[in-house]
Amino acid sequence: AGGALVGVILAGSWLAGQRLGAGGRAVGGAVLLASTALAVLVPTAVVPWAAVGMIFPGARTGGDAWSPAADVGTAFGVLTALALAVIAAVPSVLRSLRGSELLAQAQRWQAATTLAITGDLAMAAGGFRPVPRIGRGWGAVRGRSSAALILRRDLVGALRTPVRAA
Repeated sequence: AGGALVGVILAGSWLAGQRLGAGGRAVGGAVLLASTALAVLVPTAVVPWAAVGMIFPGARTGGDAWSPAADVGTAFGVLTALALAVIAAVPSVLRSLRGSELLAQAQRWQAATTLAITGDLAMAAGGFRPVPRIGRGWGAVRGRSSAALILRRDLVGALRTPVRAA
């Protein structure tokens, strides 16, 4: 039962990630990080990640690792409430998804999987990199000598996509 509750919560998080923009995903990541830190600092059953740890007792280190925790009922209650909230939110999130975006994403994943299976990991990762926005109008192929041309081309490329140059 605990695994099913965690699965529903994770599936809802994935679905929310499909719907949210970059700002919403950043907020979601911050909430996830804060929840994880809170579970480590204050391991009570009302914190979702600590509740997961209490439901799966093999992860505990203190005392008898396989006996259920004293707060396992509270942990199930917290996870059940979260799962019910996710289930209630799913219809509205599904209505707001756009089919064209989902199709484009599915095609990207299929291409990346095919490229990764064939061993071309650079191309597989390249499909998920952002398109360069800075310096789109800069001419990268200018220069009289080959050395100046190569230097300019590399400099413009590094300025357009600094993450790829690293």
